[in-house]
Formats: sequence, C-alpha cells, structure tokens
Amino acid sequence: MAGKSGYTWVLDPIDGTSSFVRGLPIFATLIGLVDADMRPVLGIAHQPISGDRWQGVRGEQSNVNGIPLVNPYEASEINLTAACIASTTPLMFTTPDQQRKMADIYRQCQRTAFGGDCFNYLSAASGWTAMPLVIVEADLNFYDFCALIPILTGANYCFTDWQGKELTPESTEVVASPNPKLHSEILAFLQ
Repeated sequence: MAGKSGYTWVLDPIDGTSSFVRGLPIFATLIGLVDADMRPVLGIAHQPISGDRWQGVRGEQSNVNGIPLVNPYEASEINLTAACIASTTPLMFTTPDQQRKMADIYRQCQRTAFGGDCFNYLSAASGWTAMPLVIVEADLNFYDFCALIPILTGANYCFTDWQGKELTPESTEVVASPNPKLHSEILAFLQ
C-alpha cells in the first residue's frame, strides 16, 4: 500500500524459507524502498546468522558491511561457456517454453547450480564466486527481487527481465549477469 510520501516499502521477511527451516545461513531479510513510479531507490539485505548486511542506493556503489562491492567480472571477456548458471530450483521453470530455453542454456554453460535464493545474487554482487555467475529465474514476485535491484546495479551487475527490459512489479522472469557481453549472450537464449 502506497504511503503519502510517494515512497513504499517492499519487504520479504525471509527470502530463502526452505534454507531458513533447514538452518542453512543462505537466507536473508530483504527490504526495498520504491518511489512513486515503483522504481527501487534503496535495497537492504540482512543475513541475521552471519550479520552481513548489503546496501544499495540507486545511482551509487553498493556495499556489504560498509565495504564497497567490486564486480571482478565487469570487464571480463568470458562467455557463457565459462560461466555458472544459477537458479533457486529448476522447478521454477514451469512452461514448456521456459524449460526448452533453460535446457539450451544448460548445454552451453560450464556449470549449473541450484539453491541459494537471494544468496546467489548477494554472492555474485559481492564478487565471492569463483567463476562468473549468471542467475536466471522465473515465477518470482516483486518482493523476491525489489531490494536486490539497487544492490546488484550498484555493483555494476546487469539485472533485467528476460527481454532485457527494466524490472517492474509485474516482472516474473529475471536474469542477472556480471557484464553486458554475458548479459546479451544469455538474453539471446531467453528471447
């Protein structure tokens, strides 16, 4: 519900519920703030077990625990064959078209990884991955990724829908890539 200020909070109290119930520290509380046009201006992700906190403000460099995030693959010429494709679960691709597209992508990449929920995005933005991580997901709600938008874009990650357009509250399919070259390559499979 929009407030009188023109800003609205978008909350996901436990992103990664199945990780939370299993005691795995790869869940987080996601807090997003959107403007009157529903565009994220602030994103915070807090992992209460480790105490790590990611912060992103539209147009500014993101940080984790006050340390600026640096994307080690931002200028990389690495292509999809050297990347890891991550998704929370393969079950999120429910349509035959989504399943076909993902099967084509899996055949091209070096590795696939499932699980992780928001922690895939946070690890990628933090530069904690051993190879470029491209995250492709579907069947999401705005609260699943709203707070992540300023965090990832503030780490110079590309983060769009499957058509390469800006994410909106109506978006359900998302893709995040460490650089425009890799993003264009993955989008070619998704369109």
